[in-house]
Amino acid sequence: MKAVGLRETFLSLITSIGAACAWAGTMTTEPVFHNLEFGNDGKGVVRDVAVTYGDIRVPAGNAHKVFGPNHMATVTEVRTLPVPENAAIEWTSADGQHHEATAPIRSLIQDPNCFHGFRFFFVDDHVDIYLLSRKYDCSKVLDVGRTKVYTTH
Repeated sequence: MKAVGLRETFLSLITSIGAACAWAGTMTTEPVFHNLEFGNDGKGVVRDVAVTYGDIRVPAGNAHKVFGPNHMATVTEVRTLPVPENAAIEWTSADGQHHEATAPIRSLIQDPNCFHGFRFFFVDDHVDIYLLSRKYDCSKVLDVGRTKVYTTH
């Protein structure tokens, strides 16, 4: 009797671990709370910044379309929405060149349980994208780490 109960408990544990590992490697299309940060890490002012992120364009409002070089996030938007497969990014660099790029956003998420958002840093002719992740035990109350995960070309 004890061997059967132990076997069932063990199989249940293995099934639960397998399901948790499968979840950790994927991101669903369900809405999730996260931050979208924007800044300029380049040498000149970038203008006409627009990121098509699923069904929305961010940053919101006309005042947040121009970023001077200050090497920090100057606009943060907090949203509850699905993470799209791709984000279409547009901006005009200080030399007047209009740039467009597409980034595979959803595939950049390493651990959905720790996912906190993305930082889009405009660097003259390209954009560096940072993954924002909750550190340590992935709780929402601990520090957030930033890891550069993609650069547009």
